[in-house]
Amino acid sequence: MMMRAMLSLAAATLLGACAAFGPPDIETSRTYANLGPEALYQRTLDALRASQLEVTRSDPASGVIGAVGRFEQRGWAECTQPRRIVEDSEDREEVVGARVDYRRVELMASVQGGAEGATLTLDPSFTAEPVSPMATTEECRTTGQLERQILEAVAARS
Repeated sequence: MMMRAMLSLAAATLLGACAAFGPPDIETSRTYANLGPEALYQRTLDALRASQLEVTRSDPASGVIGAVGRFEQRGWAECTQPRRIVEDSEDREEVVGARVDYRRVELMASVQGGAEGATLTLDPSFTAEPVSPMATTEECRTTGQLERQILEAVAARS
């Protein structure tokens, strides 16, 4: 019993220390001095498609691009496991982990022109979709890998 309490305290301390550091700084916007807005817009479309994202919205006049995709094994985000409530034979409820059907990303990209060049801003939103309709859909936290992948793909074509 004493050992379990010590392990629980150690785990809580470790989790608290990790939470105190927070997420790493993630670059979500970059200015490309050598590109105009039209060229940056096209390169962004190409980079999204190369990342196997489906472009769902494309408005060159406003510079906005919407894309969706799945990211099961790509490391683009860290997600908490979906949960669901189950009842036992005595009507006691318990929260248990639910299986994840797939992980989904919705990304909005914005291209704006400026005096110093065109700027690309990325705003991804990740979720873990559960198999069971009775389970919660959990939000996920970006690791920055998708953003870095797209920003670097656009820069590599310069």
